[in-house]
Amino acid sequence: LCRAAQMGYYVVPSTGRSLYALPPELDRFPHEYRLINSGAAVMEQTSGRYIYSAEISHDSLANFFQMIDGYDVACNLACKDGPYMVRPQRDRFLEDLCTTHRRDAFWLDFYLNKVKTFDDFQSWLSDSNPTVFKINLYFRDEKSRSEIPSMMKAFPDLFVCHSPGGDLEITDVHATK
Repeated sequence: LCRAAQMGYYVVPSTGRSLYALPPELDRFPHEYRLINSGAAVMEQTSGRYIYSAEISHDSLANFFQMIDGYDVACNLACKDGPYMVRPQRDRFLEDLCTTHRRDAFWLDFYLNKVKTFDDFQSWLSDSNPTVFKINLYFRDEKSRSEIPSMMKAFPDLFVCHSPGGDLEITDVHATK
């Protein structure tokens, strides 16, 4: 990758992760842009300026949170100013992370130290006016896993794909993934 950059090629890391969850190894080679949040944003590396973004609308966020109310899930919201989770969901997610095969120092540190929490979605949405690029939806039971994906058809402005663990990654339909 370093050689490609030296030869004048654009090297654009595309991990699908949010800016705050990128592996530190990315900083070891030169690159001008980062494709982040499953294609929902392209960021200029040196300035930190977003040259492309496809944000999830606040209406879609509100309707989505209303739809999943009552399901046993955890949502990680990849926002411009960092990752967010509802506090009780984050705490249960950390318990799951610590007791499963997914134990990993990087992710434990991420969820313990980088993810910001809030207690009430509607208050957070109206008070902070967030720019949300991506929702990661983690299922805790089969009922949620089987019902929610088909319910996502009610959101034509959102793009839904399955992550490797069978959970969902949700972006604006204009994300470039």
